[in-house]
Amino acid sequence: MNLRSLQKIFAGLKSSDHGLQHWLLQKVTAIILIPTTLLFIYFFSEVFGKGHQFMAGFFSNKVISLITIVFIVTSLVHLRQGLQVIIEDYVHNTAVNKFLLKIITWSTRILSLLSVLALGKLAFIG
Repeated sequence: MNLRSLQKIFAGLKSSDHGLQHWLLQKVTAIILIPTTLLFIYFFSEVFGKGHQFMAGFFSNKVISLITIVFIVTSLVHLRQGLQVIIEDYVHNTAVNKFLLKIITWSTRILSLLSVLALGKLAFIG
């Protein structure tokens, strides 16, 4: 099944472009999360129980920090996508729906930014 056939399937639906993009992003983030989750579990097991100095030294490696950033940001995007579907399906009050979607969007953006800044500081400044 290629992208054209998927577009034909979704073409008759209301806001089909948004739905197809949402579906594709959810699938892409899920695929990215498979290897990055395994690597993050390995990284976390290496630093678990060690001191702050060891952890700072471990995450000062740019490759490890980059993989961890990809894991965290992808997890938060995947989380936002999943929560958006739940809210759109189960919250029927339009005002509450929009409010919750804004809260989730801004929360995941802020957490992503803070994660990138914290790991970037460890990787490049030390």
